[in-house]
Amino acid sequence: MNILLIENSRKEAALLREALFAIKGVSIRVEHADRLSAAYSRLDEGGIDTILMDLYLPDCSGLETLARVQARVPEVPVVIMTRMAHEKLAILGVQKGAQDYIVKDQCNGAAVYRSLCYARERKRMFAELEARITERTIELAVANQDLKRDIADRKQVEAVLRESEQRFHTMADTAPVLIWMSGLDKLCTYFNQVWFNYTGRTKEQERGSGWADGVHPEDFDRCLKTYTEAFDRREPFQMEYRLRKADGQYGWLLDHGVPRFLPNGEFAGYIGSCIDLTEQKDLEDRLRKAVKEKESLLREIHHRVKNNLQMISSLLNLQVASIKDPQVVQLFRECQTRITSIALLHETLHRSNDLSCIKMSNYLRTLAGHVSRSYGVDPKAIVLDLVVEDLTFDIDTAMTCGMIVEELLSNSLKHAYAVAKEGRIQIELQAQNAGAYLLQVSDDGVGISKDRVRRNPGSLGLELVNLLVEKLEGAVELQSGPGTTWRIAFHQLHYQERM
Repeated sequence: MNILLIENSRKEAALLREALFAIKGVSIRVEHADRLSAAYSRLDEGGIDTILMDLYLPDCSGLETLARVQARVPEVPVVIMTRMAHEKLAILGVQKGAQDYIVKDQCNGAAVYRSLCYARERKRMFAELEARITERTIELAVANQDLKRDIADRKQVEAVLRESEQRFHTMADTAPVLIWMSGLDKLCTYFNQVWFNYTGRTKEQERGSGWADGVHPEDFDRCLKTYTEAFDRREPFQMEYRLRKADGQYGWLLDHGVPRFLPNGEFAGYIGSCIDLTEQKDLEDRLRKAVKEKESLLREIHHRVKNNLQMISSLLNLQVASIKDPQVVQLFRECQTRITSIALLHETLHRSNDLSCIKMSNYLRTLAGHVSRSYGVDPKAIVLDLVVEDLTFDIDTAMTCGMIVEELLSNSLKHAYAVAKEGRIQIELQAQNAGAYLLQVSDDGVGISKDRVRRNPGSLGLELVNLLVEKLEGAVELQSGPGTTWRIAFHQLHYQERM
């Protein structure tokens, strides 16, 4: 088997090639292309039996990659490689014409080889079925023309039609799908042998509306409604439902029905085919269960991290009780505030529906309220004004922004209103052009001069702000007098998957 592996990751391509070559007793040749343009060059040379491809390439991505490959070599079967996060796209790719898909890191060489063999067989069978249907259509057209030309040859034409009908039944009985037909009264008049093998029932039991006895009770009303509404409108339909199998278990089917018309355009009923989706549905259920378990684990982790941070804060609080030096006590209190700001992030994630990102408006509002209460500020005297757009950040970016806000807000509460006990502190977060963001913390207090900042560069708070801004690859600007305004321009951090 000559396989063209279209994968931009040379590492993954090498691993897959090694897994395929480890299969004993089969002859496999694997050629690799790391982009679509290179794949075109190899496909134009011919000799490729099967294509194993990733949809995301440097020069093309998504279903457009599949469409281009199919347009280039429509006769070659395609198996899509995907990751669990993109499995829905792979399923859609199969619906668009790919023969199968595999999930990376979940298949060994033997499973991949079976998928490739299945793709070749499925491509062959569908091509053969299409050719036979075309042949049948041509035969019927010829028979119809013969009937029009010579009424005297009616018996001969009828014999040809009967033979052709038998050929159709033979073809349908050997097709890899369940096939059915219905008449003008919506009742089914024909099922192929594959259908009877699947349900374990007889022709007499299934004809008419008897087949509906095997439909799962939860799917029955929806199934009947879809069929009857499409029938009345003479429109194609597609639906999924569960049908009882010969062993008494229910299997999932994808049923696709289209209206039938006589040569004169008169409506004659419907014909449909069903594909068994049971294995695919079972896989989807297992994947959903795995995702749910992972989310539960992540929530528990965030909850435990939050509890551990709160324990650390409580231990610091106990230690403060034995310290007499006010400056040391103040340092401990600042550490507690920083720890709590991080704990708030994990608490927000624990309660969130999305564990991959943080809604900044809720997070910053909760954080600002906590910092204000920790300094015993009267909310009527010093008003906190938050102007935060509806933005979501990844965890690292959100935590970094939260620590910056905590440091700057703490600085304002400690120093800006030493004389005047009333004022307003504003926190703003806005999206800018080209994926940039602007964070601004300002107060109307006594202000802070740039000379004072330069004379005290070792201040832990200011040093932390500079380090955090540097982590965001941003720039910080100080405006002072009257009041103080810190403006920080930055971009979101690029998340790198942990191994």
